[in-house]
Amino acid sequence: MSACTEIRDVQLKTVQEQHRDLLVLFETMAQQKDNELIDLQVKYKQLQEQLIEMETTLEQQKLQFIMEKETAQSEQRAEISVVLEKMEEYVMRALEHQNFYQDTSIGASSVTQFRETEK
Repeated sequence: MSACTEIRDVQLKTVQEQHRDLLVLFETMAQQKDNELIDLQVKYKQLQEQLIEMETTLEQQKLQFIMEKETAQSEQRAEISVVLEKMEEYVMRALEHQNFYQDTSIGASSVTQFRETEK
């Protein structure tokens, strides 16, 4: 073998080793990227599940708020009805007292007129 051929063989082996090293490096990098992609997919799925849970919770809170609001409004209406009934009773009693007072005044006036005519 000539020295030239030996040098070429050594250079070829060196290039082949570098090629194998690069191939291993690229495969390692590809595996790392695959793992990162899997991690990102898992995180994405977790975030989707959290979003669904949050949307569900928000919807439940909305319904709860609406129900509490309707309950409060119903209670207020009931309280207003009670107050209105009491006011109506008060007005009716006031009218009855006014009528009684008028009747009493008319009666007293008649008695006074009767006494004056008898004098």
